[in-house]
Amino acid sequence: MLIDSYSGDLTLALPDSRTNAEYTSLQYNWIRRAVLQSRAQRKVVILDCCFSGQAIGTMGGPEPLAFAGIEGTVLLTAAAWDRMALAPAGEPYTAFTGELIDILRHGVPDGPEVLDIDLIFREMRRRATAKARPVPQMQARGSMGLLPLAFNPQYRQELPR
Repeated sequence: MLIDSYSGDLTLALPDSRTNAEYTSLQYNWIRRAVLQSRAQRKVVILDCCFSGQAIGTMGGPEPLAFAGIEGTVLLTAAAWDRMALAPAGEPYTAFTGELIDILRHGVPDGPEVLDIDLIFREMRRRATAKARPVPQMQARGSMGLLPLAFNPQYRQELPR
């Protein structure tokens, strides 16, 4: 993420983005506007980049920029507002994306049949903390945290005795 040097707005860096050349990055407010204007009842935004928590804001941090007041939305970020995300050397994905893919692909041991966003987020936080990696953040409006996202491949239904 970058901060626009003129407006102070949050922008998302692209592969060829340059500081002090804001036209080379994507304004976060454009994403927010697209989500606001969407007719979808449920909206999920995932940001895997440094300082991505700025889109949420935290106590003691910047004011929330994201989806305050937008019902039916959830925002997952790779790091807190003042933390860098991590792209571990030799791994095919960033730490955040790698854990998300692993959870969706392999599931959660002893978890329910369906993984909702809250459970996936809690598992990502648990794993990040255990590995001393940047801790993901989440902002959910309404009951969006309960939104089913995937079946749990590790779900084992107990057979009647």
